[in-house]
Amino acid sequence: MTYTANNPYLRYFARLKHLFSAFGLAITFLSVIAIGLSAFNTVIHQQQFIGPAYLIAALILGWFGSSWGMGGFIFLLPLTPNFHAQLQAFLGISIAAQPNPGLDLVAGFIVGIVLRSILGKNPASKQIPCMPWQVGLALSLIGFSACLAIVRNLRQSAASTSFEGIFFNLTNFRSLGWHDDFMPLGDLIAYGLAGAIIAVMLPTLMKSEKRNRLVFQPLMAGIGVAAILGIIQAVTGYGLPEALLNFRNDRFGFVAIGFQPDIHAFAGHMLIGAVGLWGYFFATKSKDEKYFTLLIIGLAWLALLLSKSRATLILACFFTLLGTLYFIWQYRRAYFKRVILSLIVLGLFVLGGLFYLLNHRELATGLGWLTQLINKLNQFGIAGLGEATQNFGGRPEIYTAAFRMWSEFPLMGLGQGGFFRQSAEINFSYSFMLARWGGENAHNYFLQVLVENGLIGFAIMGFAVMAPFFIAANRRDLLPSYLGLTGLLLANILAHSLLIRENLILAAVLLSLIYAWALINPKVKQVRSNFHLFYKPIFVIPVLIVLFGTTAFEIYQSFYRFPYQTGLNCMVARPLTNDGWTSGIFEVALPIGTKGIEIDINQLGRTPADLLRRPLGARIDIVSGKWVPGFRKAEEGYYSYDHPSLAHGIYLWQENRPTKLKLTITESQIAELNNDKGKAILRLTSCFVPRDLGVSLDSRRLGIQVQQVQTF
Repeated sequence: MTYTANNPYLRYFARLKHLFSAFGLAITFLSVIAIGLSAFNTVIHQQQFIGPAYLIAALILGWFGSSWGMGGFIFLLPLTPNFHAQLQAFLGISIAAQPNPGLDLVAGFIVGIVLRSILGKNPASKQIPCMPWQVGLALSLIGFSACLAIVRNLRQSAASTSFEGIFFNLTNFRSLGWHDDFMPLGDLIAYGLAGAIIAVMLPTLMKSEKRNRLVFQPLMAGIGVAAILGIIQAVTGYGLPEALLNFRNDRFGFVAIGFQPDIHAFAGHMLIGAVGLWGYFFATKSKDEKYFTLLIIGLAWLALLLSKSRATLILACFFTLLGTLYFIWQYRRAYFKRVILSLIVLGLFVLGGLFYLLNHRELATGLGWLTQLINKLNQFGIAGLGEATQNFGGRPEIYTAAFRMWSEFPLMGLGQGGFFRQSAEINFSYSFMLARWGGENAHNYFLQVLVENGLIGFAIMGFAVMAPFFIAANRRDLLPSYLGLTGLLLANILAHSLLIRENLILAAVLLSLIYAWALINPKVKQVRSNFHLFYKPIFVIPVLIVLFGTTAFEIYQSFYRFPYQTGLNCMVARPLTNDGWTSGIFEVALPIGTKGIEIDINQLGRTPADLLRRPLGARIDIVSGKWVPGFRKAEEGYYSYDHPSLAHGIYLWQENRPTKLKLTITESQIAELNNDKGKAILRLTSCFVPRDLGVSLDSRRLGIQVQQVQTF
């Protein structure tokens, strides 16, 4: 059986692929618009950020040249995360930057290419963006996952939003914090731009006969410049933030970060050179390029060592060793046994040297983290390895918490961007460390993708990366770009350099090159006749029904399970803020002999449209004795506890106006308050997040604003 247009099932599949591509393009369009609105917002408020300058520079690159413009973009992209800080350090030019400033560079380049395609007079310049359906499918999944995470966040905050709030957060996504309800928008925009880069670069790469050179030459130039800067930083300390000047400072000098914000992101960039350039080295025919590639590889290894990212360095050595053994087995098999024997001897020397240093610790003085490890081994023996593991950012506890959270929602996960926020909930992650930190990322990007997007999302994103391998007729063509991508991804096994979104875009650049090679020379798609039954609806439809049914059930029941109950993050008693705002629950201790309480409410904070759509209710209770919350449940729209009250009052607002809440008790009830545990408790039906409604950048979860509280 051959794939032909006469097969009706394949025609339906073709339409589905077009639909995925269309969804992917829609998300990329939204992402570019968001960057443009953010830059426009920066300009009209006269804020001096470097982002708009990146956008304009990249727009020029995209407009005036496809090949050299693309080269300039690839060269500049990994330099943008911390370029502004280096300007300040070396030239004294002070200019601020918003998070991930390189996203402006990406959006500008995309707009430049699109405008050139629309308005350019040269027919050769008119290139229609090409979105592979596999990438479109992944973007559609990420879009759904991000929306799911936002809805869950709003439910936890017991807050509402509006079109104005969505637009406001889309325009101001750069200032979103890790615990903000709309934080997943930032992830969606970053992935959307990554998809847009694939779509706009793919036509140019497919047309070029030297597509590898078009990507790898500027990529190597950027690695070389960053490596040289890293070496200067390690020797002199120039360009390092003050917090890193005393971090792992030893006889090898300071740490190195190059143009990245931290050592792990810089090590990830250098891994492209140290590990990922070997494929291009063997693929290129030019001797000059081979020499230049070897130079960049050497610089990258030196900079990687000076970065002092221990986990990344170990991974680089291990992967390089595996690659070397594979190369020898494939092409120099006669030497394989000798190499293995040499490695065993070398390993024995290393172990012997380690044990020698255990007994002569003074020789290791000044070796930084290695000295710490040796001291722990000497003090605790083998048990010291557990202590030494904690030097790696508490990863064992984070990984344990990650798998525990994933096991609660294995199919669709927590939702894109939900790991940091939910890990702070100790009753969900069961991690005291993460709760104390207020949440953290997974320190393993692949694990974080699994926890946030579940098995389905992880499989779809992996499929988007691996699909070209099965499409291409000649897989050797994919080796340089796949190896380059592998170098970048290696740094995300024990870290998360892809959270620096410029590195994510760089991965998309390499993935676009992979797709270009695969689509320019695809396989002839054939299926053997004895397998054609598996493509019939009788087999496909039941599988899809079971998959979608179980996924829908997991999503539905998640809204009634911890930690996604309504008001989890707001229906908690907290003191008044400095400007007089309550949370969803407000408690007032009542002195002995109190007859009543009066609360003057200044404002509700909500917009008129929000109050009309969802009126705000409140219940005030006076209770006596020890207040022990029971099972939290909703009664008549109010949060109540299994505890009787002496008196209560119920209020409902449909407009924002000052109000006085007054509640008294009878003479016979006053005697019941003759203890020091009597309270007045105000409970609201919902909370208010100004940012979610587009009122301001204030992302606090608020109740009502209290002017004063009086007891009598």
